[in-house]
Amino acid sequence: MTVADTFSNGATKVLTAYWTATQIALSLGGAAFVTATRTGGAPALGTTLIDVGSRQGTANFLDGDLFWLLLMTGTPSAGDATTLNGLGATDPGIAALTTAATETAIWPANTASYLEAGSSISVGRRAPHFFLAFDTTVTSPTLTTRVDGVDLNPDVTSMVMTTALGGFQGLDVGYDVVLHYPNNTEQTFGSLSRPVSCGRFTHVALTEGSSLIWEGRIMLRTYEATQVTKFTAQGYGLAATKDDVFISNDTASVSAGQILRRVLPSNAPVLRIGSVDQFVDPATTFAYNHFTKKQPAMVIDEIVKAGTSQGQPLMYAVWEGRTVWLLPLTPPTTPNYIVPWEEGTINWQETDDASYGGVVMEYTPTDGSVSPLTLTDAGLPKPSFADQTGGMIRNALLSGGSISQSQAYQNALLYLTNNRQSAVAASVVRQGGEGLELPSGGTRAPWLIRYGEWVQVAGMPMQPIVRTRYDWSSMQFTAELGTPALGTERTTQFLRSAASFAAYNLAPATGASR
Repeated sequence: MTVADTFSNGATKVLTAYWTATQIALSLGGAAFVTATRTGGAPALGTTLIDVGSRQGTANFLDGDLFWLLLMTGTPSAGDATTLNGLGATDPGIAALTTAATETAIWPANTASYLEAGSSISVGRRAPHFFLAFDTTVTSPTLTTRVDGVDLNPDVTSMVMTTALGGFQGLDVGYDVVLHYPNNTEQTFGSLSRPVSCGRFTHVALTEGSSLIWEGRIMLRTYEATQVTKFTAQGYGLAATKDDVFISNDTASVSAGQILRRVLPSNAPVLRIGSVDQFVDPATTFAYNHFTKKQPAMVIDEIVKAGTSQGQPLMYAVWEGRTVWLLPLTPPTTPNYIVPWEEGTINWQETDDASYGGVVMEYTPTDGSVSPLTLTDAGLPKPSFADQTGGMIRNALLSGGSISQSQAYQNALLYLTNNRQSAVAASVVRQGGEGLELPSGGTRAPWLIRYGEWVQVAGMPMQPIVRTRYDWSSMQFTAELGTPALGTERTTQFLRSAASFAAYNLAPATGASR
């Protein structure tokens, strides 16, 4: 029989079929069933095997991916076909339908096991389909040529992903990880299912369905039998800002946003400035020649350290499409996530070691001003440091280097804004592939949660996410919350750690043996 249809490469189609002793029926893409007469009678199903995507496993192989297989008894209706088609690549689950067709088993197509009726599987819940795409080195915001791609099975291949200051931060794929379970068993997660074609600075993108989860540049490759089976990549917010050096004799003083609009296109052309709701000028001022002989990473670091002209800290990230985000890190009206307090999953600490109500800023003036500069938090919103501490006076001594008085003031103001309160260092840990709770109900998958979003933990003050880490092997997610670092000190620590791990033959993000 023939069912007419048109589709493009990569399209997802749901095929629903049933047969009786006298006819066979097919529905493609939720359309009405097309039927044909059968003369062979009801088939004898004495065999324990079923061929999916081929004819007896030897011919007519499916040129595509299979996401799930649902087995039923009874006769599905046209409405059932429409319902199943609406799920696309998402598992329908046991008891998803309520008509005369009764589900008996489901195979999620990502494991050798299947689930029978009565098994505990949530409708619409499946292990997502992850894909790694490799392109030639990206030298502009537009991608070049695809060189390879591989389906990723987290049940076999180890993978750890992080986001932090800079956006997409690190991605380790294929480094051996051994997990030990309470029943004295263990499981090893290792290399990719096959070697991949990637060279120096290859672009890599991790996707789940049509969603981009992570993208960056491969910086470390491990070979087995002359082929790459493991790699470490860095996000473009880190990797692409070290490709060139900015040179300028221009003494004009302009805003930080104008500085970046000149530096990035010329010295980090892989990146693109975000839209008006993604990129907000901090309004601090610098001379162009202040940044001469510096890489874009150094320029960004200093601008982030200076914060906004109002003393607010900044969020700097490079997300999808190598798009630069630069926003004041201010609490939203509603947090991105609301997390209940659960023992064993929440760690919350507050420290006052670096908490001050005033600053004495020593610097080498570049404008004829007089050092040091003294500033208190008296002009900042109440309560002041003294109000919170019973009148205590505590001043920090800072060194600003060679800067102007206005820059010294901005640095001192930013420091006070961030440090007159107790510094918060908190973390939320989730096991079993669970993410964080949304205000509207439900949860967001851990691989979609990012640096710069805001979390409300029980009745505690709302805090920004400063780092996320998700390990597909252990299915553990960690979100670090709290007072953001000034500049990219944490990023520098990450890069130094990666170099040290490589020297000792360890996976940079996981520390596992290679």
